[in-house]
Amino acid sequence: MFLIYFYMLTPFFVYAKVEVPLARVYPHAVLTEDYGVISEKYLLDEIKEINQASPFDMKKTDYGRFRWQCFPVKDVKPKYRYWKDTDGMGYAHVIVTMCDFEFTVQDGKIRHLYHGRRAKEQTYCNDFKKHFERITQNEKYICLNGEPGSLETDKSTHAQTKYWTWNRIKTQKGCHSYFGDCEK
Repeated sequence: MFLIYFYMLTPFFVYAKVEVPLARVYPHAVLTEDYGVISEKYLLDEIKEINQASPFDMKKTDYGRFRWQCFPVKDVKPKYRYWKDTDGMGYAHVIVTMCDFEFTVQDGKIRHLYHGRRAKEQTYCNDFKKHFERITQNEKYICLNGEPGSLETDKSTHAQTKYWTWNRIKTQKGCHSYFGDCEK
């Protein structure tokens, strides 16, 4: 009788795929739960470099090492700023509407602030805003990829802010990258 149960259950154990959180498998690349938003295949190009890096240290700046964190969409707050100026990548005598944006996330006692590398023309921010709204609509989680910057403490409130330079954002619906190299 034991052998009958053994042979009946063996295929289940052999073929059952056990999902292991990516943060456990790649702790230097994925710092939080991934909620199924990031796949192992998606990480492959970053894994080699990250997993050879020193472990993540919240107190250290680690430019050149992209790391993922995932949060509830409701906790990620984008903020956009616009002004008139010349575009540093354009003609010096042409005044255009420039913009930049950042994401803030309050995660326990630490506020994470993801900022861009430079200001862009208004059309970029408008397109990004539409894309952000589309890929986050009715989604529970969003994952942010960025390079860790400084950790600063406000002297009066003792609140801590970890600065990041953002690279990609990703939900189940899609992805957006600063460099334009996003895959779904």
